[in-house]
Amino acid sequence: MISARFYAYTGTHLLTALMVLLAGCHPPPSACDVGSPKVALEAKPAIQAKTLRALEQAGIPKMRIHCNGRVVWIPELSVLSKRAIDDIATREGMTFSAKQRKGAVRVILGYMVRLVFQQLGTQNLGAMRLKGWTYKDATGKERPLLVFRSGVTTDALASGSCLRSLLGPGGVKHIINLYGGHFPLHEFIRAEKQVAEKLGATHFDIAASGNRWRKLIKTPVTYQRNRHQAMQMVATLIRDKILQPGGRAPRGNVYFHCGGGMHRSGMIFGILRRCINRDPMTLIEDEYKRHTAYRSDKEPGGYEALNIRFIREFDCSLLRGDRPKKKEASVTP
Repeated sequence: MISARFYAYTGTHLLTALMVLLAGCHPPPSACDVGSPKVALEAKPAIQAKTLRALEQAGIPKMRIHCNGRVVWIPELSVLSKRAIDDIATREGMTFSAKQRKGAVRVILGYMVRLVFQQLGTQNLGAMRLKGWTYKDATGKERPLLVFRSGVTTDALASGSCLRSLLGPGGVKHIINLYGGHFPLHEFIRAEKQVAEKLGATHFDIAASGNRWRKLIKTPVTYQRNRHQAMQMVATLIRDKILQPGGRAPRGNVYFHCGGGMHRSGMIFGILRRCINRDPMTLIEDEYKRHTAYRSDKEPGGYEALNIRFIREFDCSLLRGDRPKKKEASVTP
């Protein structure tokens, strides 16, 4: 049984570690001996140029989208999470098995990541126009279909939030949550669903669907064994929830997100770019890197080469039949 002191002490460690990292790791030295924090952080979290172009193409004023392009990667969080658990175990006189320690580290890391998202507002927004796809708005006007991506937003219930701006002037009518992991972000997703339903948008939560494609391809060994199954699962997700939500043409723009807006979102976004927009892999990889806080091979942020490989090798023929029927929505040449 883990005592109340465990949770109280854990909370203290979380706040201390977060303040140390975000402040640039000033004294006391004992808090900083993991080395100088390598925080990959956008100095100006403005919406990126590609996203601005997509908004312009759709006639959406950029000032009406209350989201930012900030992405952050702090590798020291993992180190400090392990140290926090070992410190707690020592002070509380506990002995963890390897499995228990791994689970406890995961809990600590999850709450640290949550605090970073809340304190820094790391929305990591991106958008593109989906070539050949349009929808009709409430006035009957035909508009280009935009696909938005981001990390989980933490202020959905607030007036003027990023999510509300996407559902309002952003024209979003379909939301897909791609995050089904163990980090404590699910209350934000529940709030997101509440707002979406109130404002007349559909909401799909992959955590409740059993579609665990990401877990199938996490390592080189499992990737080789499971990639075709994962491709089929991703194709189903794209066809049924993004291209034809509810089996019909989209009635507005589409927005999906994962936890940090890096991996799951980057893979789905990259596949749409390659298979629908026919964009080159050089552009796709550069964009993927930007959303993972990649700076260089020595400071790769959250970059994962297997994710790029999955985008490159994805069988685009699995998306055949992806265009809506003409009577449901017009398709540009």
